[in-house]
Amino acid sequence: MVSVPERDSPEHFDWLTFHQDQVAGWFEWLAGQVRQHDTKSVLSNKPRAWTLLQPERGIDWEREAELWDGPGCDAGRSPHDATDSFGWREAAMCFDFQKSVAPDKPLGDFEYHYVHEPTEDEAYVRATYWHSYLHGLRWSNFWVWATGQLGPGEAGAGMTHTAWSQPRVAWGTASAALDLRRLAKYVAAFPGKPEVALYFCRASFYRDNSIYPGTLAAAYEAANGLDAPVGFITDKMIREGKLAGLKLLVIPAAKYVETDVLTKIGAYVQGGGRLLLIGDCLQVDEYGRDHAAGLLPAGAQVTQLDRGTATELVAGIDEAETVAGVARPVRCLRPDGKPAWPVECRAVTVEGQTVVSLVGLNKEAMEVRLVVQPAVQQWTDLLTDEAGANGSFTMRPLSVRLLRVK
Repeated sequence: MVSVPERDSPEHFDWLTFHQDQVAGWFEWLAGQVRQHDTKSVLSNKPRAWTLLQPERGIDWEREAELWDGPGCDAGRSPHDATDSFGWREAAMCFDFQKSVAPDKPLGDFEYHYVHEPTEDEAYVRATYWHSYLHGLRWSNFWVWATGQLGPGEAGAGMTHTAWSQPRVAWGTASAALDLRRLAKYVAAFPGKPEVALYFCRASFYRDNSIYPGTLAAAYEAANGLDAPVGFITDKMIREGKLAGLKLLVIPAAKYVETDVLTKIGAYVQGGGRLLLIGDCLQVDEYGRDHAAGLLPAGAQVTQLDRGTATELVAGIDEAETVAGVARPVRCLRPDGKPAWPVECRAVTVEGQTVVSLVGLNKEAMEVRLVVQPAVQQWTDLLTDEAGANGSFTMRPLSVRLLRVK
């Protein structure tokens, strides 16, 4: 029997490195065998999205995204969330990570979970579906579950309530799918190329599982509602020079970092890149040894925030994006001028026209205004044909808008 080393130990880093390599290597061998015998096959896989932040589960999400023709997952959403209109973070973070690693591949959710409770409204269903596609999803499979328990124990199939036994859920899914097809040329332009990225740090995942993943998730949630697409950058991507083009690198409590990666981050800062550190960052290598002084230059290019909840991080990340010049061509603000967080707003250009997507992640109705230069004179909602003469309106929970703005 093989024992797992203690977390936060040097041995744990080596053990997880070996463990993930073995699992990824097996998938690579399997894919090679299939492609050898069927050159026309389209291959993917569907690890559970929540394991993105749990490397001990064995999935190397970066190697999986690089391997498959369409990176896949099994992701969940929830109609009940403590802070937002629905639970979205797990699925959206997975999609944004996969798009960062494999930007030119279509993403698939091959076991699309969104409701197992009775009496859910079609607005919730439409919001989850649209939200996923705005984050890069292009292919979704819905499982038809039997009602009741088929077979003993946890392995038995079947559920008490199923999505497809609810007419409103079925209608919300079908109508959203038809709208996505009808407006595909606009949807395909989202999420856009990120200019701000969160550091997805292997050493800190393996060594500091109690602090790093939670801080990463909080920073992601905070940044998601600040009107710009959010990406991720890995150690491998940094080694390949992909920090170039980023305007802001956010490092969320990544205490452990491999020395050569830290050297690359230091060069990025010296070259004009901006760094936002949250909590204790970049202190030691993967084995806990102190880094040599001077690998990360100090100065105005580096900003420090304390760790906190997503709500507590919003103001600091918003200011850092502004100072770094992150492109936010359309801002969604409250009447007091503060970000309309957590409302999700993204803007793209399609055939020379500005198109703005808005998703009501807010728990309560919120008055918002779109700020763009020159000011909004007119907009048309491509989903409903509703029109407006200025950029002020109410964003209700679960509302979805796709506005062509003049």
